Parts: sequence; C-alpha cells; structure tokens
Amino acid sequence: GCGGGFLTEYVAAKKEVTRVLAIDPDPGCAEAINQIPDPEGKIDFRVADASVLGDLAGAGMAGVEAGTPSIDYLIHRDVFMFIDDPEKYFDDVTKIVRRGIRHVGWFMSGNARMKNTLEPQQILSELEKRGWRAQLHILDWYKCGYYISADK
Repeated sequence: GCGGGFLTEYVAAKKEVTRVLAIDPDPGCAEAINQIPDPEGKIDFRVADASVLGDLAGAGMAGVEAGTPSIDYLIHRDVFMFIDDPEKYFDDVTKIVRRGIRHVGWFMSGNARMKNTLEPQQILSELEKRGWRAQLHILDWYKCGYYISADK
C-alpha cells in the first residue's frame, strides 16, 4: 500500500510521470495522500489492496481501451509479505505492468504477520518464470531486507 505517501510524492513529482495510482487497504491513508502537493492531479488514491490491482490499473486512463488495464511501473515497499495469493499477484502484474517492477521488502522466516512464505529468491524465480528479466539484491537491513528490479 501507499501508506503515508513517501514514494507516491517522490514519483508524482517526476515530470515524465503522468499518473500515479496509489492504493492502500487503510482508508486513513487518504488524508496523508491528499496532503501531497499535486497541482497537475496526477495522484489517484483508492482504498484497495494488490488483489484488485488488475481491475484498478485501467480505471480512468485516457487512451486505454476498457478492459485493457496497464501501468508502466509497479513500485512497492514492504507490501509483498502481506499478499494473500502470490500466484494471482504474479499473474496480474505480468499482464498489466508494461515496463518494470521495483520491489523492496523484508523477509523473516516464521514471522506470523506475513501472509505468504515466499522467500526473496522464490519471488525472483516466479518473476523470471513469467518472462521478467529480474535481479535480486540483498540489503543489509538486519539481514532480512531485499530489493528486486524486474523489467520486461
């Protein structure tokens, strides 16, 4: 989810970015997102989670046929471990993301808060299996952080 909008604000400020779809299952995040300076109206906040990403991706996009959702990039931080259905997630992002995925996360084996148990190497393998050129970088965050960059 977009949370308080740290990455949303950074991405929306980029000149070449025309739209930012910010989603979070917490309706309370709307207040923080609405505080982000957005004079061009690029930010579209929705109360949702990754399970409906495919449905939301095409909503309201100029020049996109109905039923043909797509986004250029998917950027998320500390989200993957909360995805209930990783298989659906991988299938959805492979269908709708046209250019790349930037994924920062953490993994702690046996952590009860995690909704799936895929380790970073398994996430990388699932993306590669679907045709992504992906790289895994282990981050020195108490030995549990990682970054995956995947491009088509």
